[in-house]
Amino acid sequence: MNLERQRLIRYGGAHGGKSLFWHTAELLFGYVLTEAWKMPPLDAGRVLAVSMALSAVLDIVAAWLLTRRGLGVPQAGQVQAWATLACGAAFVAFGLSGLLPPVAHGALAVAGVVCFRIAYVFIDVPQNALLAMLAEDDRERTALASTRYVAGGVAAMLVTGVLAPLLVHEKASAGLIFAGFTIAVSLIATLTAVVLRRHLDAGSRDVGDATPFAARPATSPTRDGMQPSRMLPAMFIVSAGTSLFGRLEVYFVASSDHAHVAYLLLAIAAGTVIAQPAWVWVSRRTTLPGMLRIAAGAMLAAVVVFRGVADQGGDVLLLAGFVYGSACGGVLLGLWSLAAGMATERSTRFAPATTMAWLTFTAKLGLAASALASGWVLHGSDYHAANSHGVLQAMTGAVIVGALACLTVNTRSHALAI
Repeated sequence: MNLERQRLIRYGGAHGGKSLFWHTAELLFGYVLTEAWKMPPLDAGRVLAVSMALSAVLDIVAAWLLTRRGLGVPQAGQVQAWATLACGAAFVAFGLSGLLPPVAHGALAVAGVVCFRIAYVFIDVPQNALLAMLAEDDRERTALASTRYVAGGVAAMLVTGVLAPLLVHEKASAGLIFAGFTIAVSLIATLTAVVLRRHLDAGSRDVGDATPFAARPATSPTRDGMQPSRMLPAMFIVSAGTSLFGRLEVYFVASSDHAHVAYLLLAIAAGTVIAQPAWVWVSRRTTLPGMLRIAAGAMLAAVVVFRGVADQGGDVLLLAGFVYGSACGGVLLGLWSLAAGMATERSTRFAPATTMAWLTFTAKLGLAASALASGWVLHGSDYHAANSHGVLQAMTGAVIVGALACLTVNTRSHALAI
């Protein structure tokens, strides 16, 4: 097995472990708080929004601190491994809090969410910095980013195919099921982070700074210099839109009386994974912004169709969800590949971790906005009613805005000079 293949597998494995945390939190924290632990939707939205906003700010602080301490590739692996252990402890504490009496579990749940978000920052910053530090050109960045989304998609399939159906259909024992899942996820995430750390440490010792493990600027400009003035708003809007869809889809599934709709979350996650090779192929036959615009157009069409067939349910709805997931995977692949290219181009003036932290800061503000919006939508609608149209309109409308935002992303033909 060559070095590049080993790097992709281990980086992807660690990202998959991290993504188990992420998808459980993004897709199901709100549902667990409102349905299993009976927290009012507005309160749940505020808890999730405040903790996410805190995480966004800490991305910048963590990137600054780690850069001052000399964040290279081996150091990034070490920080991620230790942070994964801490994040897992907070994740398990959050899960176990649901087994306590109602008078006690609220405070521990909030504390667990906040500690989870803080620890997750120190996984996220080095993992995202590695996306820029381990690649030299658009081709390598796209390969790494695609590996991220395949691994993350598999993690999402585990969450949506195993945990979500259990929580929806076994509400009486949802607390115990969720607690057991948090323990399993924490063990997997920690193991994959340790494997990546050992690989990066070994690569640095064995072959030194003249290898792909060395953090260095790109040897030549990327094909498409990104404009931050377009990139950051697009990142915010897409993150908010796709996150609101994800937060509300579990409520849509739980309230639907159509056949097979329980498999919708799994169909969307499967689309993200299966379509990745196709998007990599497209990116290598056009530019990354061109691929992003194609994916955004596909996502726009898919969500419009999804909205139109939602009342029918059945296999047609699952197919629309699969196409939406496929297109969404292309949009995210394009955005993060371009983000990594921007970080590399600016690396003569700014550390990659700092640039990537500003991007995650923007994305997480979008996630915080989606948490507030989800609480507002649930508070203002009868989301327990069969086939709630308020939930459907909110989740699809948000994605339509995100897809339109991606169509505005533009590039320059030369490297950035900012």
